[in-house]
Amino acid sequence: MSLDGLTSIMQDPNTANQGDLIFKLDQDRAWLLENLDKGKWPEIRCELAALERKISKYIISVQENNVDILFKKVFHQLQVLKVNYPN
Repeated sequence: MSLDGLTSIMQDPNTANQGDLIFKLDQDRAWLLENLDKGKWPEIRCELAALERKISKYIISVQENNVDILFKKVFHQLQVLKVNYPN
């Protein structure tokens, strides 16, 4: 495995697409929270506030898992490089 393999992990289009979706979801979550804070939808405020909290937890979970997966992939690639290119 070369350094190009390591670079390709960082440029994975699936990760980029997922990042875009998470970014958009977070924008929608922020919009929902802003409108709830302004007093909109009083009849379903509790349900929407619970939904906003669930979305927030989901976003945090996905971001943490992506970082963990990326570190594991990078660590593996570094181990391969060490084996193939010892000092």
